[in-house]
Amino acid sequence: IVLAGGWGGVVLHEAIGHALEADIAGDGVLAGPRPVGVRLAPPAVTLVDDPTASGRRGSARFDDEGVPTTRTLLIDAGVRVAVLADRLSAARWGVPVTASGRRQDYRCSPQTRMSNLCLLPGDTPPEDLFHGIAHGLFVRRPGGGQYDPRSGAFSVDLVEAYAIEDGRVTGPVRGGRLAGTGPAMLQGIRGVGDAMEWDAGHGYCEKNGQIVPVGTAMPPIRIDNLVVEPGG
Repeated sequence: IVLAGGWGGVVLHEAIGHALEADIAGDGVLAGPRPVGVRLAPPAVTLVDDPTASGRRGSARFDDEGVPTTRTLLIDAGVRVAVLADRLSAARWGVPVTASGRRQDYRCSPQTRMSNLCLLPGDTPPEDLFHGIAHGLFVRRPGGGQYDPRSGAFSVDLVEAYAIEDGRVTGPVRGGRLAGTGPAMLQGIRGVGDAMEWDAGHGYCEKNGQIVPVGTAMPPIRIDNLVVEPGG
């Protein structure tokens, strides 16, 4: 799979972002929020959550618990170094508060939520991501997705995708979805592009019935071990 930059980051949002929210990580496939220093991905992968990015959908000066926002480094050169936490999950699990308490509106209680999830650029020219792929898929635009914290499984619908044949993008592919587990997906990253792109500014995330705006940014990436499931 070659996944386009920008909104392609919704795949990372579903595959690993939720697993790094402390209220989910406590019972999820990553075995709790405390263990850090564990390698989750190749060294080219550095992942941050950045509510301080100017003008993005998940940005704010304070979270919904009144904590000043800051950029949180989650995965540093492939190694897990932190999780996102609101006040409640931070107290429960003994981790730092990361100004990640967000709620849909005044009627709702804050939950630990992502803001703008960003994969930082690597050093691979985008055209090189396609080299050596005999049969693959170029995902230009993914759709909505879902994540199961108990198994770590996720899926993301395909809105616009094209076949890759002998390293070249050819005809369009109709329907389908990407599927896999977050940890396996991270281990399967084989190349990270050298220029980060932001999404077009339309992202939402639903968690426990609450919907909040979110952003995502990343360069194009190559992933070698996702499943492409058929669809209508």
